[in-house]
Amino acid sequence: MLDDIGRSDFERLHSRARRKGWYRGADSVAYCVFDLLVGKGKDLRALPLERRKAALQRLLTEPPPGLLYVDSVEDGAWLYGHALTLGLEGVVGKRAGSTYQAGERSPDWLKIKRPGAVSPERFKRPKKSL
Repeated sequence: MLDDIGRSDFERLHSRARRKGWYRGADSVAYCVFDLLVGKGKDLRALPLERRKAALQRLLTEPPPGLLYVDSVEDGAWLYGHALTLGLEGVVGKRAGSTYQAGERSPDWLKIKRPGAVSPERFKRPKKSL
């Protein structure tokens, strides 16, 4: 979910997700896409990130409403500085040339949080007992 100036707002998303389905007055959800794992019926996970993103961009020459293509930024320090200015939680990045690794988070993924950002435990749901 995005706020009035286009910042992601996980708190609003979490609140919206508690209610199942669409309802009158519901906040709009933006679907942000940044990678393509399958294209034209072929597994693309072994291709470098740049090739997967290029294939995704070709698919999204005119994205439908509610879909946001997330492009690459090569200057991570510049991006992190803007994230701090906007009060975002941080930035997530993926190493150029990396392939997609299923399962556990790959060392090619970097998540850099701003000091004082919300801890991930805040949004964990309690385990249901059987």
